Amino acid sequence: IEGASRQYHATADRLQLIPSTAKHAEGVDFEVSLKPHSEDGSSESLEAFASTCKTKLKPALGALRESYARKTRQAGEEMAEAQEKADASEEQLAEKQEEIASLGQENQRLEEQTKQLKEQTDADLATKNAEIDRIRTDIQSLKETAVRQLEESEQQAHALRSEYDELCVTTTLETEMVNKELAAALEALIGHKLHIQQTLKRIDEQTKNYVEDVMGGCVV
Repeated sequence: IEGASRQYHATADRLQLIPSTAKHAEGVDFEVSLKPHSEDGSSESLEAFASTCKTKLKPALGALRESYARKTRQAGEEMAEAQEKADASEEQLAEKQEEIASLGQENQRLEEQTKQLKEQTDADLATKNAEIDRIRTDIQSLKETAVRQLEESEQQAHALRSEYDELCVTTTLETEMVNKELAAALEALIGHKLHIQQTLKRIDEQTKNYVEDVMGGCVV
């Protein structure tokens, strides 16, 4: 009995059933204490051991076995569910890999288009830059020409202004001279007019006197 007890305790310890706080004991005390040998032999210890096994250990082990069977079934169901999820995940992974491969091809195509577009854009930009440089050169040339023409125009304007000023001075002098000549001519004209008037008056008087003389002679 003691040998069986030692073997039992060794097995229970290996299975983590003892002490009651062991991992698989679930709070049940699976330890067996043998009573000391009686004077007439070991029948009392054998009966106590058998009673303990029947009333305590067997129901506890049965319950433990049922618990582990239930846990095993639950674990199997969970494993089956996990396997289904894993299979579904593998299918999704395969779909994602196909999608990634498709996206990779599309990305490669877009990269090629982007490269071609960049090359075309760079070429267009180089052409535009060359055109801009040419326009800048033309603008600079036109600006220099305009500045030169402006300077020439300013010089011509200055010369014309000087000529105009000289002409104004000359015209003023000539105008004054003409005015003086006109005044002298007007004065001479007025004198000549007075002379003519006086002459006409004298002729008129002489004519009247002559007529009177002629008329007087005819009357006599």
